[in-house]
Amino acid sequence: MEMADTTFDQPLADDAIAVHTMFMDGHSADDSDQGLILGLAWSHTHIAMFEQTIRDICAASALPPLLADGQCRGAELAIWAHESGHLLGLVDNDLPMVDDHRDPDPAHGAHDASDACVMYYAYEGQALFDLIGDQLLGGGDAEVPFDQSCLDDLAAERAR
Repeated sequence: MEMADTTFDQPLADDAIAVHTMFMDGHSADDSDQGLILGLAWSHTHIAMFEQTIRDICAASALPPLLADGQCRGAELAIWAHESGHLLGLVDNDLPMVDDHRDPDPAHGAHDASDACVMYYAYEGQALFDLIGDQLLGGGDAEVPFDQSCLDDLAAERAR
């Protein structure tokens, strides 16, 4: 986090915002037997993506090479979208919810109750890769979108 703070010094216009995304060639110090950290967001301005962790999961994919490539690209985009959602305050993380869609389990933090949303708590780990792999094997794409509840929250904020 210190590195992010010391390198995030670009001047901005008064009507602009900036997000600092760092692609880390390594793993999170918080990785454990209970799970690996793929990305994290903090201070409404910073995202870290743990590229080595993502690459390690990708390398272990049982999918055929072309599908595995799509799985990895889709996962990386979904991780970035998930962390961006945190920066935007989605799922009761400083952005008011139009309708309550926060996961009721307090251990899941500011995450969506719906597994159809990229903000679902389990999509911070292996479950994201599994979902995308299943979608690709079923002939679908590698997209994991924001659900309608998250889109409604963003629309309500823009309308203010």
